[in-house]
Order: sequence, then structure tokens, then C-alpha cells
Amino acid sequence: MKLSSLLMTCFAFPAIAMAGITTSGSVFTESGATYDGSDPWVISAEALNVGSAASFGSLEVNAGSSVTVSSTISVVSPSSGLSSSLVVDGIGSKLTAGFDLFLDAGGTVQLRNGATVDSILFVSRSLSGRAAQTLIEGAGTVFDAGRFYFYGDGTSEISVTNGATLSSVEVQILNNSSNFSFTVGGGSGTSQWLATGVNTFGGAGAGLLEVIGGGFVRFGTGILTLGQAPSGSGTIRVDGTDGPAEVDFQVSPRIGASGTGRLVVTNGGKVTTTNGFISIGDSSRGGTGTLSIGGGEKVSSLEGKPALLVSGAASLIEVLANGVINADSIRVTDGARVIVGGSSAAAALNLSPGGFSFPNNGELFVTGGSRVEVRQGGTITATSFSVNDASSQVSLDGGTLKGGGYLGGLPVQVMAGGGTIQAANGAEFTLLATTGPGMLTKTGAGSMAFAGQTNHAGTRVLEGSLNLAAGSRTTGTVEILAGAKLTGTGTLDGLLTLQQGAVIAPGNSPGILQTGSSTWMSGGRYEWEINNTLGNNGINWDLVQINGSLDLVGLSPSDPFVIALQSLFESSGNAGLAANFDSQSNYRFTILTTTSGITGFDPSDFRLDLTGFANADLGDAYWALQDWNNGLDLVYNFAPVPEPGSAIFIAVTALAALTQRRRR
Repeated sequence: MKLSSLLMTCFAFPAIAMAGITTSGSVFTESGATYDGSDPWVISAEALNVGSAASFGSLEVNAGSSVTVSSTISVVSPSSGLSSSLVVDGIGSKLTAGFDLFLDAGGTVQLRNGATVDSILFVSRSLSGRAAQTLIEGAGTVFDAGRFYFYGDGTSEISVTNGATLSSVEVQILNNSSNFSFTVGGGSGTSQWLATGVNTFGGAGAGLLEVIGGGFVRFGTGILTLGQAPSGSGTIRVDGTDGPAEVDFQVSPRIGASGTGRLVVTNGGKVTTTNGFISIGDSSRGGTGTLSIGGGEKVSSLEGKPALLVSGAASLIEVLANGVINADSIRVTDGARVIVGGSSAAAALNLSPGGFSFPNNGELFVTGGSRVEVRQGGTITATSFSVNDASSQVSLDGGTLKGGGYLGGLPVQVMAGGGTIQAANGAEFTLLATTGPGMLTKTGAGSMAFAGQTNHAGTRVLEGSLNLAAGSRTTGTVEILAGAKLTGTGTLDGLLTLQQGAVIAPGNSPGILQTGSSTWMSGGRYEWEINNTLGNNGINWDLVQINGSLDLVGLSPSDPFVIALQSLFESSGNAGLAANFDSQSNYRFTILTTTSGITGFDPSDFRLDLTGFANADLGDAYWALQDWNNGLDLVYNFAPVPEPGSAIFIAVTALAALTQRRRR
């Protein structure tokens, strides 16, 4: 049974009805006058009371009628028994309060079916166990509430449904223990709340906004705080399960100022921003905040590229299944966490410069013992990753990092699910240290560098390059695939496999690259550089030192392994003439050593490429590759007759048919 029908059958005073205005129970003006039958009913210079502390009252305005009160309209419920109610129903029906509309001690205000209500201030006082309800329903229904004030020790409930509109200029609490909830959406049409001014959700009590299917909320100019006081909590939940649900921030929300704040966007919900900054938690004030995007089968998103700041050990940004955050940048400080992914569905955190001017646009900056976790299905894309603090950490468990930057701090955890590093073209990802049982996969045209002690299980390089920096040490296996490259002067203790089409290029300019036992496959390439023919191994020309054996069984003459010579200017390191090369002298350059020998060496499996060697030689000179002293030597000989033994001779042009001499 509708509340209005219940009141009509149980009233304590006779009902008075004229035109579209109906009263029952205790309805009187401040001077004690009752409804006089006029329409419109205009009450000047005094207040109107619907109900009292002793008895309930009911006022209905419908059928295009109107009530105008120059002062306050109070809807007061007794402490027990029936609650008082105010109903404004139908197109053209209107209620105007010259000052405040006061819903006191519970009760109901219901606006529906195209009605209009205006007030300067709406005050809702609830009692423990007795909610105060404001129901705004139906297309064309408009409640211009002015300021919302809540107090009492119960819960005030406001709902905007079936295409209705609520507007306000402030939401505040008059005592910190007050609880309130807004629901926007549900039913047919687009229901909306247009809010400006200072809006506070959560003093010492709880404030909740739920935006569901068909709901739209805009916070315009002003301030929005979720969790203002230390014991207060404020939550905004945007749920698109039953249809489009959206919140538009034209302010900079504070999620967890001194209390607890939560912004949850799930199953198709959407949040857009235009002002450019969202803070989540505040470690300096003890506030904790959560920003959660995703969950459910529909795509949920945070749009508008705001700059995000998450602060405090209990504060969190999480991107769940089918969640997307498109932000300008994120600063993760003071023990906060960022978690992306966790299921087979995609979850994406995308950082790129937006319209808001903020230092280090496109950056994920992690400091103060904070943590970033990228789990299954999760991807973080950033112009720059910056993890410099010694106590901060990144963890990969099936997730992907895209872009470039520096991952320092505690060792990057590569968990059982593994992880992917996708370095953008021209960018480099530097990992100071790693640990964990998982495999790391490198993709993208850019490079990945290991700069310290890396102890994860292994690395597969599908694209771009892996650089083992000077002083670095890698214990896991390394596999280089077609078109990818291994460079650097570090040490690889694990096994190395160069798959078909892979490239090895020791040094950064000439240098020494140390590896564990290695396997080379057909179609691979050794890019060997030299800047001074009278110099030393690993200083003036490249050297691969293998602590173990080299397996060449997988090579084939039909797809030979290429040794590509590149001469460099010694002074600049640029391509050019190597110093001290005499075309009438003989040279032997050790380009690879092993401690346990070479298996499967066959000269016909190799081809030399001299297109990068700029120094001239004599017409009868030749270059040869020799299996020599458990290693490989590159030999230049100007003599007309080649040395016997296991040698291969250079082609006339790059990768052409073999000849015995190079002719110019």
C-alpha cells in the first residue's frame, strides 16, 4: 500500500481537500491556521508545519496546484506511530519554500510525475532506526534543493529515479554522526543530480552516493570530499549493470581526506574529469582512500586524463577486470599501492600527457615504500616509469609494463605468472634488480637493460634488444628470438640461446659480453666491432666470453650464421676507419672464447659480411673464421694462398656466394 493511502485511512484529523491540494492530520501555519481551500495556497510571513512532535501530518499537492510559503516548510514526524509526509505530484504541481524545507525526525518527501519543488535549504534529520526519505521520481520532476544539510543519528535517504532531476549547491553535515545516502538512476529515462559548491560525504558518520543504470551526476565548481573527519567514511559507487551510469567531476575530488574515502566504478560505470586532479588518501592527515575501476563483464572507465596522487599505507588504486583508467600521471607515495589486473579479462592503466599541466606528464612515480602490482590481464602504459626509492617495489604476475623508464628500489618481483616488458620505439626500460620464479618476456622495438643483480628464472626477448649493462649479473636463462638482439658488457651466468635470426652484439661500442653455455641457431648474426687493430680483446674489438660450451649443431649452410664486421673511429665510436689497419699485414682477432669447447663447428655454416668494414685491403687478401683454441678467431691474411684448416672465406658482396679472396 502506498504511504499516502495508508495516511488517508489512519489519520487522526479529518482530511481537507480542495482542487489539487489535500491535507490530513496535523497541517497548520506558524500562527495555527489550517488550509483554507485556496489554490494556489500562498502563506506569507510565516512557516508551514506538516505534522508535529505529537502527531503526524500529510500534505499532497497535485493536479497542477501549487503551495508557496515565504518561510520554512517543516515536515515533522512524531517519535512513534505514523510518519508525516509531503507529496507533490504531477505536471504543473509546484511547492516553493522561501527559506528551508525541513524533513524532521524521519518521514517522507515525495516528488513525482513532473512536479517542481524549490527551496533555499533542504534539511534532513533522521533518528536511529528511523530513516528520513526523499523520493524524486519521474520524467520532468525537478527538485532545486539549494543546500543539503543532514543531521541526527539515523540515515537520510535521497533517491532520484525514472528521469527526475535534482540540483543543489552544497552537501554538508550539521553533526558529524549523521549518515546519508543518495541513489541516482533506476527505472526509465536519465535521472540526474547536478551539484555545485562544497560537497562532503562522511563526517564522523557515513555518506554514500550510488549511481546506477540511467543515472548521471555532475559535480561542478566547488569542493568534493569523501571521508572528511577521522572516523567518517564517504563512498561514491558508479554501477552500470542495469544501464549507463556516469559521474562527471569538474572539481578535484579528495578521496579520503582525514577519514576513509572510496570511489568505485564497476560493470560499465564511467567517471569523467575535466579539472585534472584526484587525490586518494592523505598520509599527512591520516586519510585513506581507494579508487577502484572495473569488475563485471562491461568495460568501466575513468576518463579525462586527471593527475592522480595516492598516499598512505592503506590507500589503493586498483584496476580490475574490464577496467580502464586513462590518466595524465600517477604519484604513489608513503606506502600506497597500485594493483592492475587479476583475471583473464583485460585491465588497463594508461598514462599519457593530458590537458592539465602537471610535472612529469605521463609518468608513474613510485616512492616512500609504495608498491605496484601488475597481475594477469593487467597492463600499465606510461611515458615514463620512475621507481627510485630504495624501499618501493614493482611486482609482475602475468601483467605487462609498456613504455620506458627506471625500475629501481627493491628487486622487481617476477612471480610464477611471469611478466612482459614492452619498450616503446626509442625508449629503454632499466631494471636494477629482479627476483622470483617467473619468466620475463621482452617485446617492443625499444630496449630493456639489466643494470644490477637479476635473479628471476629467465628472459625471452621477442623484439628489440636486451642490454646487459656494465657490472650487471644475470643468473636466469636468456633466449633471443628472430630479429631481437643481445648487447652489453655484463655477465650472464645462465644459459644463452640465440634462436634462428637472433643477433648478438657485445659491448656498447667494443666490449666484452660474458655468458654461460650457449646455443646458436641458423640465420643468426654476430655484430662484431673494431676500432684499433693493434689494440686488445674486449677493449678495441668485441669479445664474447663463454663460461661453458658453445653448441653450433643447429647451424645449416642453407641459412648460415653471419659474422658482420663493423669498423669504427676510435676517437668517436662512430662508423668509420679502424686505427692502425695495414692492408699488407696479417691479423688474428679472437672474437669468442669458451672454457669447455665448441661442438658442431663447420665452416660452411658461416658467412662473413664485410659491408661495414671501411678499411681498404689488397686485392689478394682474404678474411677467414677459424675454430681456434676452444674459441673463434677472425683472421685477415694478405697472402695469395689461404691457410689450411677449418676456415671460411669472405664473399665478394654482402652475403653473396663464397670465394677465397676479396677483390676490389
